[in-house]
This record gives sequence, structure tokens and C-alpha cells, in this order.
Amino acid sequence: KDSLVTGIDLSPYFLAIASFRNNISSSNITYIHANAEHIPFEDESYDKTFIQYMFHEMPKKAIENVIAETYRTLKPGGIITIVDLEPKNLNEHLSINIFRKWAFEVTEPHIFEYYKTNMTDILLNFGFRNIECKKNDPLNTIIIAQK
Repeated sequence: KDSLVTGIDLSPYFLAIASFRNNISSSNITYIHANAEHIPFEDESYDKTFIQYMFHEMPKKAIENVIAETYRTLKPGGIITIVDLEPKNLNEHLSINIFRKWAFEVTEPHIFEYYKTNMTDILLNFGFRNIECKKNDPLNTIIIAQK
């Protein structure tokens, strides 16, 4: 069965790169320039949503806005999958080398707030259930939840 796959990004540059690669591989992916805090889709229009390495770049309120929009656009029983840095592990790992920690944090304006972010609580607050968190490697985690 054919699937409808849509990518959203705020960066025109990254959208251009993705579209270029899509054309080379003849994939059936549509790319949209949009803010994920205001997803331009109807309610309950998607079965699955994947969010990769985005939340550590955002303030908590923006993360909540994206989660709310994801919930709105997912069909009942739909699945959200999040891959991102795991805040507690990241902070502990970086603390081993103070220079490396500084070099990372100076490039991440929202990281101090992200260290305190609990994605499970945010997902629960917006109505997601069956939440599973799995370590992907020492710094990253995969979170899967259902609407």
C-alpha cells in the first residue's frame, strides 16, 4: 500500500536539500515549509508522526505547542515517535569534561531548560498514552506514544 509522507521544516535550506534527495531517490515525500507549532493540516489527518532531534533546540512552551499540534493532527490510535537527546543522560555525559560541556551549551540556547524537561509528563498532559521510552545510545532516547 502506498503511503502519504509529509515532511515539515522551518528551514528553506534543509527543505531544498530534502527535496533534492527526494528527487534523486524517486521517493514519494512531500515537503512543506511550516512551523510545527502551527501544523497546516486538518484535525486527525495522520496515522503517525516522527519528530527527530528538534526538541532540544526549543523552549519548553514551543515543545508543548508542537505536542499539542501533533495530538490534534493524529487520528485516534495514532502514534508519535520522538528521537532526541535524553536530557539527564546528556547533562551527566557532558559534565565529565567542563570544556566540552561549555562548548555544547554555548551553541544551544534552550539547553538549560531542556535539561529539566520530562517528555513523558508533557505527553501525558496532552492526552497521549502507552508511552514507552527506550535508550537509543548513551545520549539519545526514542519515545513512542499513542493518541
